[in-house]
Amino acid sequence: MGNNYNRLMLIYISETDFNINGLLFGLKDANSQIMLGITRALFMAIESRTIKQLPDSSEGRYVRNGRRQERTLKTSFGDLKYCFAQLKDRQLNRTIVPLREILKIPKYLRYQNESMKPAIGLAVHVLYSRSEKNND
Repeated sequence: MGNNYNRLMLIYISETDFNINGLLFGLKDANSQIMLGITRALFMAIESRTIKQLPDSSEGRYVRNGRRQERTLKTSFGDLKYCFAQLKDRQLNRTIVPLREILKIPKYLRYQNESMKPAIGLAVHVLYSRSEKNND
């Protein structure tokens, strides 16, 4: 089916006043960091697998470009900073970014669609409420 990737995540929990409320509150606070960590780990695993599966990759067609520019993606759980691997295609003489291509990440768009849905829904709700008040 799919590949297994093991990742270790350490969460430190204070033992003073340890109870269920403190545990749940701590997890709620760490939620965005947990999601960013999981996303970053998935990006690395998918990128690594994609590079290995490139055609003719064993023959030296693709070489690392040496450039690794950090990019910030705005998500619903925070800003994700990631350096996409860039490979130079020696046959076509162009640079490719495998992870961006496989996940269809737009080149120059920072805000991802999933992060904009709550804002768009709120805008529609506010506009509907205002139009309803104007009709009364």
